Amino acid sequence: MKAVIIAAGRGSRLVPHTDHYPKCFIPFAGRRLIDWQLDALRDAGVDEVIAVRGYKGDNFDGLGLQCFDNPRWAVTNMVYSLMCARERLLDGSDWIIAYGDILYEPRIPRLLIQAPGNAGVVVDRQWLKLWSARADDPLADAESLKIGADGDLIDIGQKAGTLKEIEAQYIGLLRFNADAMRALVLFYETARVDADWLMGRPLEKCYMTDLVRGFIQSGHPVTAVVTDGGWLELDTNSDLDLYNGMLSEGTIGQFWTVPT
Repeated sequence: MKAVIIAAGRGSRLVPHTDHYPKCFIPFAGRRLIDWQLDALRDAGVDEVIAVRGYKGDNFDGLGLQCFDNPRWAVTNMVYSLMCARERLLDGSDWIIAYGDILYEPRIPRLLIQAPGNAGVVVDRQWLKLWSARADDPLADAESLKIGADGDLIDIGQKAGTLKEIEAQYIGLLRFNADAMRALVLFYETARVDADWLMGRPLEKCYMTDLVRGFIQSGHPVTAVVTDGGWLELDTNSDLDLYNGMLSEGTIGQFWTVPT
């Protein structure tokens, strides 16, 4: 199993912490986010990690990772960055896709690796507890997610009007085996610019949840790999302040257990 960390973006909501390096290099709990991520992936059994970089990409030099560059990082989104590594992603391996601004306990990528099916997406059933700590209105930054009786995703990534539309929340960890990865890349490369799943966005600015939703709608099953907590997203300065406060108080373990 191999993994690709997508870390090309500016991280503008974490300025000034991202003035000189990408947000996955922000120190937290005594280490950089990228260090926690690499350890978690390797502890889960991932034998190689690559990265897609963009903003302040030279910070990745010396990490020992094969890196792919998104020269258009300022005007594109997560999926475009992923596709900058498409030649490597089509090497016949199974791949985990990981966002660069999340922390997760090793058990979560391990669950993802062990999950049935050709493709899987980690979703958190306890998302509301974390979202409520991060914002006054949890629905403001939450998306729809529905899981079928067979455990596969039915819907993901649309604006949710009520909590009933959200059975869990996507956390930014996905897995595609070699066959599913080939199908995913082909789906992206042959997508119509007016496809419904793009929701009016240009292809180069679509979100990962858009791509997954379209992939599902085209007939490709995607397993919902369920967790109850065990992860954090560091997207804003308020996130960082909140989590640092929890570290000081010794309460961060309700969301993420600091590895020892």
